[in-house]
Amino acid sequence: MLKDKFSLQDFLEGVDVSSYLSLKNSGVKYYDYDGNELGNVEYFTSFKSCGVNYIRLRVWNDPYDSDGNGYGGGNNDLASAITMGKWASEAGLKVLIDFHYSDFWADPAKQKAPKAWAEYSFEDCQG
Repeated sequence: MLKDKFSLQDFLEGVDVSSYLSLKNSGVKYYDYDGNELGNVEYFTSFKSCGVNYIRLRVWNDPYDSDGNGYGGGNNDLASAITMGKWASEAGLKVLIDFHYSDFWADPAKQKAPKAWAEYSFEDCQG
């Protein structure tokens, strides 16, 4: 039977935790079932204990305005992804990085060019 050829270890069981650091920096606290506040590595370990084996981290190009304020939605820059990726690795999880060329949310129907490309012509971007 097909089910005999695979185990649960053959599948990705993942969680997108891209906004964790932004939420934590905003004062959000996470607790275990006994009411103990979770540290950073413990936060990720809690997912592993529930069967999660991968975490997803989005990375936007420059998710900040000219005053350095984040656009919201997690402010998923490279530095945050590296920090969270290290915590996840310490917890025994694998990390999937989802790189975006945009500065904020994008999808196939809507993707603005990043601010860093503002000086480029359409032809420059094709080359």
